[in-house]
Amino acid sequence: MSQAWRILVVDDEEDARKLIRLSLGDEYEIVEATNGLDVLEKIDDVEPDFIIMDIMMPLMDGYKATEAIRKTQKFQNIDVLFLTAKTDTESIKKSYAAGANLFLSKPCEPERLKKNIALFFKQSPPRQYEKRHTIEELQQREDERREARRASPHSRQAGDKHQRPRGADYPTPAPDHIIPPDEQSKEPPRNVSVATPLPSDIKPNVRPAGSTLKEPWRVMAIDSDPDICDMIRRTLGGAYHVNEAEDGLTAIEKIVLYEPDLLIVDALMPKLSAFQLVQMLRKSTKFMSLPIIVISARATHKDHEYAQQLGASDFLSKPLDPARLLASVGQHIREQPRMPKRHALAELKRMDEEKRRQDEEKTRQRQLKQDSVKIQEIFHEEE
Repeated sequence: MSQAWRILVVDDEEDARKLIRLSLGDEYEIVEATNGLDVLEKIDDVEPDFIIMDIMMPLMDGYKATEAIRKTQKFQNIDVLFLTAKTDTESIKKSYAAGANLFLSKPCEPERLKKNIALFFKQSPPRQYEKRHTIEELQQREDERREARRASPHSRQAGDKHQRPRGADYPTPAPDHIIPPDEQSKEPPRNVSVATPLPSDIKPNVRPAGSTLKEPWRVMAIDSDPDICDMIRRTLGGAYHVNEAEDGLTAIEKIVLYEPDLLIVDALMPKLSAFQLVQMLRKSTKFMSLPIIVISARATHKDHEYAQQLGASDFLSKPLDPARLLASVGQHIREQPRMPKRHALAELKRMDEEKRRQDEEKTRQRQLKQDSVKIQEIFHEEE
């Protein structure tokens, strides 16, 4: 089988992506992604043989994106080159710990980049297979995405005034929360208990009006407090299929696979705040119109206003009122067309069980290796 290797270039700088395309485009098929969420969205359709990854990207950096890719079954062993301006020893160590196979510093001469990639393919060629989509089909999809982004009100809403300057050093992990500056001195209450019972006249085990779907609508609840997730599940579980994530970074990985019809997000979740997550999703073609309900124990007028500016669909205060939550979810679900799904719920369940088995097997093998080392150490001591 003879075909060009396909390389996925992940960098938020358009000039950097253009330079790589000009340097490698004659010999390889080049597809581009602009951030961590973008690469997770595209990777299944692109089916790359190799990834060139920048570190300093907004909201989800190259470390986290690579770690997320390594968790997927299909691409867990794909080769990743980190091409970045961060060249200190700690960054290099962190890159390899995240799953990098190669590391090159920016600026990188085109010939040096070409030689390193050519040598890598010669020494460790990936398995070639027939791709589902040609490079022309992928380019057409990307053109359609750009047009959709230009036309989206959410894309204009989450504008550049909420972004960090280009080329800035984005911290990892992200701050626990982003709030208006004049509210930062106020410490929000933590671990707010959900004391409001589900009213007797609320019957959640009814699908939204007009629904004839065999599968229920999908809702993802993202909150580090399991009691909050449990309350959401009990309130919505009869009418909707509820999935959960405990932090923003885990949520990004799940969103791409689970493809929810609506998100319920805690404003103060760890690793990636609700505001950062909303901002990221509103720049995504696939999820730019996804209804997002932000929930928070901090419920000032400025918080409501800020969430709305970034593109949140609704803002609910804790403790959550089940009736209002159910009404808000139903309203925003009905306002959006049903998103086509790549995986049925039964298939997602099988995939989850398979991943759990693989993780358990890896843990078992790691424990066996550790036990073997200990036994050898004991024998050496006796000798």
